[in-house]
Amino acid sequence: ASSACAALVNGVDEEISNQMAEFGYDLGLVVGLLKDTRSSSIESALRRGRISAPVIYALQQDKKLLELLERKLERPGDLEEAVTRVKTGGLASTMLLVNRLSARAAARLECLSDSEEKEALLTLTFGIGCLPLVQVP
Repeated sequence: ASSACAALVNGVDEEISNQMAEFGYDLGLVVGLLKDTRSSSIESALRRGRISAPVIYALQQDKKLLELLERKLERPGDLEEAVTRVKTGGLASTMLLVNRLSARAAARLECLSDSEEKEALLTLTFGIGCLPLVQVP
């Protein structure tokens, strides 16, 4: 919303304002997903029973993780094992999603004229989310 507001305040047309709103939305998703990939965030999400993108991706391929979560990580070592399984099974796919969303955010900036401001936004976008692609097995 703040990206769209900034665009409107600067007198751009509605289409550019809409693209800037979508750019801000995509960049916000990227930041949130990156936070979800931190070890402390994975552990916190699992402890609280919250589902994040890395957990979802890991669950798609790891039946043992599902068993750990179904028993609410109640046995000693369950939490640590679950964190390891999420890191192993969910981080690569989450980073690919980060990469795709970052590329989409950058593409939304095509509506802007070439300028230092556009270059700054592109640099920010690539710096935050366009990390080298991680190959998913």
